[in-house]
Amino acid sequence: KIAEHIAEAAQPEKSVIIDCFAGVGGNTIAFAQNGRWTRIHAIEKDIASLECAIHNAEVYGVQDRISWYLGDCFELLNTELQELGQHSVVFASPPWGGVT
Repeated sequence: KIAEHIAEAAQPEKSVIIDCFAGVGGNTIAFAQNGRWTRIHAIEKDIASLECAIHNAEVYGVQDRISWYLGDCFELLNTELQELGQHSVVFASPPWGGVT
């Protein structure tokens, strides 16, 4: 439901979504399955979680719609992904327990 709600609520000119806390890929995969986005950029700072997310995207057949990033979302949003700002929706669902 989250992916559907975000897709419906986003401005039509926004064609990219950035998942700032991808975890093991649940929301990222749902965004890719939704079909609304031309590209999904997924950020995760934990390598084990990122590897699991990549595997899960392969299992669901959506790996070709997702670009993966290992690192801190705040840093990546201000560097590598900065140019996407005007074209994207930024989705942030931090892990339970907050930032460590």
